[in-house]
Amino acid sequence: MAGATLTFAFDDHEQEDRFVTNYLAPAWERFEAADWFETGWFWRYGQFDEYDVDYGPSVELVFEGDPDAFSEAERDRWAELRDDGILECWTLERYEPDFESLLAQQRDAKGEAGGKLEYRLKPLTTRFALEMARAFDERVPPVGTESETNPTPIGFWVVIHYAMLQNGYDWYDEINAANKAIQNRCRSLAHYADSEAAVDALEAVVDDLEALADELEEPETA
Repeated sequence: MAGATLTFAFDDHEQEDRFVTNYLAPAWERFEAADWFETGWFWRYGQFDEYDVDYGPSVELVFEGDPDAFSEAERDRWAELRDDGILECWTLERYEPDFESLLAQQRDAKGEAGGKLEYRLKPLTTRFALEMARAFDERVPPVGTESETNPTPIGFWVVIHYAMLQNGYDWYDEINAANKAIQNRCRSLAHYADSEAAVDALEAVVDDLEALADELEEPETA
């Protein structure tokens, strides 16, 4: 088995949505049952189209398997999506001879332990993301709008809480994970988009946390 990335390009975000919902979500079980597919995950980038970055609406399907057999098995479906105006084009990038496997590529990128964890975790999040695509017709907001009917407010952020709680993590574990996630995303925003925007986003979080600290320090009243 060899590592490879299939990149699917689209004209706009809506076509990317249709590809994920109508093709990728129902296809994933077929992939996992096939001899030419060992493991894999996907990334999508249409959400960044409004920013001044080097990538737009596209899906990267990263996998360990037989790239030739994969392409042969699915090519007619991709051609049909192209003919239907959903898919613009697709390209295949092989990791050999630089890396003998996808796991080797992940270890090179993230270290021995980090690469192995990524290799095991990404397929799990992929299955969840595709279940989300099947379950919800509309995008779940990252943070819900606070209202009488949604006082918490519930949004996608609770998925992270639910997953950590179900896997035995406590308050401090979740706080540490959220802290690391904020640092990681601010560094990514600074690298790919704009350092000033990253600082502004971080300062907004700091302001919210300082306000929360003041609130928590206030004595509870009966």
